[in-house]
Amino acid sequence: MSCVKRGAPPGAEHMEKVCDIPIEEDIESLYRYLRSRGVAIWVTENEGRQEIWVKDPAAKPVVLDCYQRFKEDPGVRERLDEAVSGQPQPNGNSLTMQFKPFPCIAWLLLTLLAAALYTGFGDFQSSRYFFIIDRFQLPYGDLPSRVQSLLFTLQKGEWWRLLSPAWLHLGLAHWLFNSLALWIFGRSLEVLFSRGGFVSFILGAAIFSNLAQYLVAGPAFGGFSGVAYALVGAHAAGWALAPGMRMWAPSAMVIFSIVWMLAGMLGVSDQFGVSFANTAHFVGFWFGLTSMALWLKTSGKKDGEGISGA
Repeated sequence: MSCVKRGAPPGAEHMEKVCDIPIEEDIESLYRYLRSRGVAIWVTENEGRQEIWVKDPAAKPVVLDCYQRFKEDPGVRERLDEAVSGQPQPNGNSLTMQFKPFPCIAWLLLTLLAAALYTGFGDFQSSRYFFIIDRFQLPYGDLPSRVQSLLFTLQKGEWWRLLSPAWLHLGLAHWLFNSLALWIFGRSLEVLFSRGGFVSFILGAAIFSNLAQYLVAGPAFGGFSGVAYALVGAHAAGWALAPGMRMWAPSAMVIFSIVWMLAGMLGVSDQFGVSFANTAHFVGFWFGLTSMALWLKTSGKKDGEGISGA
């Protein structure tokens, strides 16, 4: 097979081995299909076995899932053979190809960018439509008035305000940081939860973190950070409960994010003139933590069950 190379792939020390399979198994069409979808994989021969490698750890569950279906369903193999027959292999390193396996992430990033431009990163008048209530017209000085103002807003049919604060970013760096967090922590979860489950997770995290931040501190906040910390919480639960799945973000990044959250809650960031939506961060983190713990318990994939690989 033309896709099989002898020896270790280039830069193997920075790559992740997905699995090894019999040398006689023909996966040429699967290889070409995954490359066409932007999943950069390498297939090597070692000691009479084929080894599948990926550079991006988030791609590992994608490849494993595709391989299992390719192996178990002859119809899938036939459809892939037809799909890639006579088609040139695209460059898997292009920007479009990198986003193709993660359509939900791609659309979320586009909506975050569109909202940032529409609101002028919080400087335009249009920003008032993204706060959880119209903070320039409604009272919110204490908890009862916040509840009444929110109920009044929802009774007017402005239900989008439960979500919209997450799409309001107050500065370029704010938007960039949260977009990067979505890309780093979100890709493997989109694969793990499936697209519908991942979207539900994102929307749930946004609503819970927005409501908590509003009820505690009022409507003067915005940003995707609550959702970002829900993603961090999901990875933290994954590392604690199912480290064998080997699809989580690097533990150092998870730990750093948690320390950063705690620094904000303890007021360390205030010493540098930086204000965080600490309640949104905390509630988002626990939403992700509990959601992943429940998912692992009900799915039976704890400690890597149901997922094979190196």
